[in-house]
Amino acid sequence: MANPLITPLVISYGTDAPAYYPMAAQHLRGALSRRGIPHEIQIIPSTGDWFANCRLKSKYIGDAIERNGCPLAWCDVDCEPVKLDLPRDGWDVAVLRRGGNFPITAGFIAFSGTAKSLEFARKWQQIQEDNPKFAGDHGALVQTYLHKPGSTRARP
Repeated sequence: MANPLITPLVISYGTDAPAYYPMAAQHLRGALSRRGIPHEIQIIPSTGDWFANCRLKSKYIGDAIERNGCPLAWCDVDCEPVKLDLPRDGWDVAVLRRGGNFPITAGFIAFSGTAKSLEFARKWQQIQEDNPKFAGDHGALVQTYLHKPGSTRARP
């Protein structure tokens, strides 16, 4: 019987400014490498605005799903996942629940690599582009998560 769990490709980016993000990217790369976890951690040019940098996340994730075609997990560059085993089948998007203003977090999200997971990422991107009222990535993610029945709504 095949292992029912998989370790996804971990993706993230940090901007080239301030210097904190390249250092965080280096730390995350090292931590994942030491644990043998595949990863794609990049440094991208800063837009000059922290919120605008955050809004790049959904497009970055969608592009990574298209490019890699495998299960992947977004991890904010200044975080470090403790455990990454995910079910092999039966899911499209996995989110972490939390309290506060947002019921889920944009800091860690897993995508199965399926068409529905790509649809979710692109819907998130579209909501951000259509609604400049969302300062960063969290508000648009919540709206995507709460999207109408029959959509690619994620289930925690």
